[in-house]
Amino acid sequence: MSMSVDRHIHVVSFNVPYPADYGGVIDVYCRLQALHREGVSITLHCFDYGRGEQPELNKLCQEVYYYKRRSLWRGLTSSLPLFVAARRSSLLTARLLLDDDPILLEGLHTSALMLDHRIDRKRCYIRLHNDEAVYYRSLAGRERSWWKRLYFELEARRLEQFEHILEQAAGVFTISRPEQEKFAGKYKNILYTGPFHAWQQTEIKTGRGSYILYYGNLSVNENEEAVRYLLDELSSSLPAELVIAGKEPSPQLQAAIAGKKQVRLISDPDQNTMLDLIRQAQVLVLPTFQPTGIKLKLIDALFNGRHIIVNSPMIAGTGLEDLVTIADDPVALRQMVQQAWETEFTDEMVSRRRAHPALPDNRQAVTVIMKKCFPVIPPAASR
Repeated sequence: MSMSVDRHIHVVSFNVPYPADYGGVIDVYCRLQALHREGVSITLHCFDYGRGEQPELNKLCQEVYYYKRRSLWRGLTSSLPLFVAARRSSLLTARLLLDDDPILLEGLHTSALMLDHRIDRKRCYIRLHNDEAVYYRSLAGRERSWWKRLYFELEARRLEQFEHILEQAAGVFTISRPEQEKFAGKYKNILYTGPFHAWQQTEIKTGRGSYILYYGNLSVNENEEAVRYLLDELSSSLPAELVIAGKEPSPQLQAAIAGKKQVRLISDPDQNTMLDLIRQAQVLVLPTFQPTGIKLKLIDALFNGRHIIVNSPMIAGTGLEDLVTIADDPVALRQMVQQAWETEFTDEMVSRRRAHPALPDNRQAVTVIMKKCFPVIPPAASR
């Protein structure tokens, strides 16, 4: 086996990254786009649990392989986190052993193959999408179902033990600054890239919008919690209609929204509709009660929306604090929404956001990855 002369990388994804319609797969898909633009040849390996084969991925990748993700419950007797054990594949390992090219593992989810002694860990790089142990423990604390609570807590404990695999990777790329700082204090080769996203430039409308907007994947507990917070604390004092938009709202959430005046639900909007909703809103209200990682909805808002109101967990460690308004309690939230509703969005505001140095840049991010995965060979070593 030998390393390819041309730049070639294996990318192992925890899910089929198309359509790019939620945070994790958006990050993966946009990274594939960025690598492709730089002339990198990609072999994509993805675990499928319902999305099926996606021909669109063949436009970016030289080859695309699909592997069935096992049932999570089959991993109950394993010491590995369940979502890691579910993504082990002997066929994947066999294909990766055919060359010595770098392997980019998307999340801890796909990192179990590093436990195989035949895989050279010097060619393995991990993209962290979250501080997974903290994330799962937070989910456990907010879950109402006792058995789901037990599952999240079990995963958190196993993740704390499995996290040491980071020590053996040739490089680890984090999505947020706080996670880069945390893991750099424990392991080597921890590098920050920030999130990959779909936007080449800002597309923000000046003037005034016609409603207040919250959006997100409404089937996710943390997003439903954010919506219920807005219904409880904001809906009684709205200066305009509040639109809640997102995928798969539960019947309980639909009923809660239906019981509120001046609040409208838009279920399962397609990507173009969602983008139009963001651009036509006057105020984007985006609280979160889950402080890990970085929320790609914030990036969407910064590139496309007018006034943005968040709480501290949404913005912490991003360097983007001066582009948003922070409201950490209901009184401040109501005041800031009223103020933003009355304030026209100007050309000067657009220019200030466009020029901000902390806005995530895919080109800079992919450069970090390429320098690590494809180091320049010194002339003496190449002879």
